[in-house]
Amino acid sequence: MDADAITQTQQGLTELAEWIEAHPGIGSHPFLSGTTWIIGVYTADQAAFAMRAMADGAPLGSVEKDVHGEKLFAERNFTGGVRIQMQVPRDEVCEWVVTGTETVTVPDPEVVAAAPVVEIEREIGEWQCHPILPAVPA
Repeated sequence: MDADAITQTQQGLTELAEWIEAHPGIGSHPFLSGTTWIIGVYTADQAAFAMRAMADGAPLGSVEKDVHGEKLFAERNFTGGVRIQMQVPRDEVCEWVVTGTETVTVPDPEVVAAAPVVEIEREIGEWQCHPILPAVPA
């Protein structure tokens, strides 16, 4: 790591420390992993509080979110690769909403041994995250 990268990381850690001081009580089990401050939350209220805190002072659109498995992740980047990451169970902040159905061919559940296929109709949907987390595609 060169001197400029070290200076940038130091600046980012200072920004993170200032953010933490400005938002006491954030998250129920925060910990630092490398240069990432991870906030684990477990309820929609905790997630809403954490998202408001993460957005506080952040440039518009700089808090990003993504879904991996059953968790929703939101991240805010500071200088030098330092970041905050919130993790919350997706079903705590999002609601599965059926948006349609599709017909697919699957093995007949009644006659699996012979393995014929039949068409069935299954739900198509998306997770709708309320109130401050926009929809996440399935």
